[in-house]
Amino acid sequence: MSKKLIVNNVYLFSTATQKAKKVSFTSGINIVTSDQEDGNKKGKSLILKSVYYALGADVYFDDNLKKDTVTFVVDFMIDSIRYTILRLGRFFKLFDAEYNLIVGTDKRDELAEVLYPLFGFSVYLPSRKENDNKLIIAPPAFAYMLSFTDQDHMDGSKFGSFTGLGQFINFKEPLLYTHFGLFNKDYFDLKLKKDNLIEKLKLSEQELTTIANMLKKIEKEIPEAIPEDVEALRKELDRQESEYRTVYSDLQKTKNELSDLRSNYVKITKTLEDVRSRKRHEEKDIEHVLHEHTCPLCRQDLEDTLDVRIIKNINIEDLSQVSLELQSFISSSKRKIEEKESVYKDHLKRLNQYNKILKGTKESQNEIFKIQGYSDLKTKLEGEWSDEDSNHKELVAEGKILTKKLNEYSKKKKDVNSFYFKSMKQDIVKFGLEEVHDKSIGNIKNSVNATGSNQPIVTVIWYMNLLKLKNEFFPEAIKFPLVMDSPNHAELDNKKKGTLFEYIFENIPIDTQCIISTLGFNREDYDTDLSLNIIILENQKYQLMNTDDYQDNKDYLNTLIDKE
Repeated sequence: MSKKLIVNNVYLFSTATQKAKKVSFTSGINIVTSDQEDGNKKGKSLILKSVYYALGADVYFDDNLKKDTVTFVVDFMIDSIRYTILRLGRFFKLFDAEYNLIVGTDKRDELAEVLYPLFGFSVYLPSRKENDNKLIIAPPAFAYMLSFTDQDHMDGSKFGSFTGLGQFINFKEPLLYTHFGLFNKDYFDLKLKKDNLIEKLKLSEQELTTIANMLKKIEKEIPEAIPEDVEALRKELDRQESEYRTVYSDLQKTKNELSDLRSNYVKITKTLEDVRSRKRHEEKDIEHVLHEHTCPLCRQDLEDTLDVRIIKNINIEDLSQVSLELQSFISSSKRKIEEKESVYKDHLKRLNQYNKILKGTKESQNEIFKIQGYSDLKTKLEGEWSDEDSNHKELVAEGKILTKKLNEYSKKKKDVNSFYFKSMKQDIVKFGLEEVHDKSIGNIKNSVNATGSNQPIVTVIWYMNLLKLKNEFFPEAIKFPLVMDSPNHAELDNKKKGTLFEYIFENIPIDTQCIISTLGFNREDYDTDLSLNIIILENQKYQLMNTDDYQDNKDYLNTLIDKE
């Protein structure tokens, strides 16, 4: 058995003027009316809009109403359990039957989190944030969307009676299927999984294509013949490089030794030249003594030159001996230099040979390594392709499971739309709305509109058919009060007004409270056995609230205000 929400009383309090209004309703059909000729601006719409406004929705109030200074209170029952809700501006307080505070908040999502468990019905919709892929709880207004129409916003199937619905975009279809019991958190989870899976499959297919293209390119680049023993080539290159380094080291050592020998040769040669020069100088001195009989150093006359000549000759002999020894050193140095030069040339020749060998070997080996690299890359890519192919197959299999589950919802959607079309078509024929084409009622997400005085009729029958669908496909869902603000719009002639009210009375869902406002309602004009609670407003225009209701109910208000 489904739950139902029944509004018992609606209170409006203006503490600034110390005025208030209390309106009581029955669980059946309630008609709020006023004089046909002079009944406008009496507050009918205000009373009706107060119901869902207090319960968390935003509505279009008359510009003359300073709604943020008015405290709205609604006491209601859900399956005989009484609750009270108070609203001032954006602030809400919800109480249980003993007026214990359940929640006090100015956040709609927090209010929804408390109300939805009480309703046994909740609305979650996809976030409007791009790439968010999350469901978020919808404000309470989305739970009441099928149950309220505003006389000034009878604009067909646009859900125009509530304001502040911009938190979600393109919410119409998912919202309707939520109310019909098809879309719930399980469905949205499946849908989000499917959307994510589609994206993963797309990426997987791109990856497979990329790898396949790389493999094709490698097959074109890589020769068919690939050396088997690449490691042996590596070792041979290492051996040759080692020998090359040894030869190069020997060459450098020989070069240094040759440099030292040449340096010593230059020094010995220079010393020999010095010795020869000294020897020539001594010989000149002897010649001078023999001819001049004077000392070569001090230039004094010598009586006997023998001593000087002896000394000089000894020096000359010593110098000659040194010269001879130096000549021997020079000869030895030349021989050693020649030997080292020969060794150096041999090392240099070997080094050049190794350069040629290594250059050719490296080029060959580099090509082999390049080929081996392609081969290794090919093997790696083939493994990656195999792994990605397995992943792709798993994703496809998962997608089939998700599709099968979602197809079950799709079938139900077809059933809903078939029922919707037949029911809407019947009502369109009933009211002679020839301008409403079959295409517009083929799917619940399509827009349904009419022109002129037919627009409010189309709006009413659309809402009534939505409730029929809800009762047919989601009978266990909670039944909210059906609140209709002047459905017999001023543009309708009397005949159409009567027909529309008869239609409403005939199609009000069973066990659903109904609150309707209209001008000049007369019970005798309608042939119906329904029990009607008729509330007649006789106050002056814009004077709905009064001091008596304030005095009678101010203690009640203060009780709610003081509870924390």
